[in-house]
Amino acid sequence: MPFVNEYIPPDDVKKYHIEEINKKVYLGFNHSRQWTIDRERDIYFRRVSRGREEFSAETTNTFYWKGRLIWLTLQGLNDEQERLAEGERFGEGEPADPGSRFLSFKLVHWSEDGSGFISPELKARRAEIIRDLKQALEASKGGLGVFTSHPDRPNHVTLIVGKEVS
Repeated sequence: MPFVNEYIPPDDVKKYHIEEINKKVYLGFNHSRQWTIDRERDIYFRRVSRGREEFSAETTNTFYWKGRLIWLTLQGLNDEQERLAEGERFGEGEPADPGSRFLSFKLVHWSEDGSGFISPELKARRAEIIRDLKQALEASKGGLGVFTSHPDRPNHVTLIVGKEVS
């Protein structure tokens, strides 16, 4: 089963400790009760807050990846910012459906449960994690999930991983 956008069922709120995660989010918390989940692979993506004013393009997200919770800071990029952004690029130049909405994000920071770093076990699987994150961003329509106005329109994501993200 691929990623699906849905409201988080009560059983999953408990299973994935959503209420405990919500308590760790302060500024810009959106009280989101929706996510993008692939149950077969045990992966979910959830936007939990958005910056304000000059940081409005930055979001804090949780990415649950096969038993591990990863906190992500993503920056949405316009065409000019994408062109100038430094870092490893995923999805750039890949074939895309001509009707796709093209989105670009920069992964600015990631850490496990706020610890400030990624464990060696996850670093060793970095390419898989980035691939799955890109897929989740495409499925979630850039984080809009159930709130997208075009649920059937495909999205193509270019994900730039900043050099500060090891």
